[in-house]
Amino acid sequence: ESAAVILQLLHRFHDRGATVVVATHDKALIASATGRVLQIRQGRLETPADILSKRITTELYSVR
Repeated sequence: ESAAVILQLLHRFHDRGATVVVATHDKALIASATGRVLQIRQGRLETPADILSKRITTELYSVR
């Protein structure tokens, strides 16, 4: 898949010290990311803690 090839290339840049920023809607690509992942929802930057907290709340209490 072309996305996987591009991701490998970006990992090489990162390994050489470059900062890499990727904007995508591809959740599978995000799941395979090994670095820091941030999410923008309704114009607000969410941290991994925000995302995890919402996921736990949704799974435990069926709240969205």
